[in-house]
Amino acid sequence: MIIAKSKQMIMMDQKAIKDYAIPGVVLMEHAAIAVCEMVPKHSQSILVVCGVGNNGGDGFAIARNLIQRGDKVTVLGVGNPLHLKNDAKIMYDSLAHIETGLFWYEVCSEKKLDQLFLSCDVIVDAIFGTGCNRVVSDGYLEVIGRMNRAKAYVISVDIPSGV
Repeated sequence: MIIAKSKQMIMMDQKAIKDYAIPGVVLMEHAAIAVCEMVPKHSQSILVVCGVGNNGGDGFAIARNLIQRGDKVTVLGVGNPLHLKNDAKIMYDSLAHIETGLFWYEVCSEKKLDQLFLSCDVIVDAIFGTGCNRVVSDGYLEVIGRMNRAKAYVISVDIPSGV
């Protein structure tokens, strides 16, 4: 296995897309399949937390694959869904065709958020990836804090959000 730094991961993605003409959605699907292999098959309840960028696109694809595997999955989107674009939007749309619990942080009550984070035994962190280069706003910080405090096993896509 190759362990790459953030900049190297970005360069590898760009090279695959530009030099080898591999579409971004194909890279996302392969990443999703690899992450799904890391999620224990005996999980009672999985919470996939997705941002609105490409890492979130990975998360939506992961959720879809886990649902197709037969797992109980809930998805929590963080950010403005109108900001979903390109490959992330395609993956979101592909998940939207499957019946699942899909919630957006911005319209969730405290009670619902507590329920989501307390009832899962696995959390997939797909909020931010290697491309995050900005200050993390309050809503994201709250969700990251909830993930950190949860008793669940956390699997991060690319890198843990908030690092």
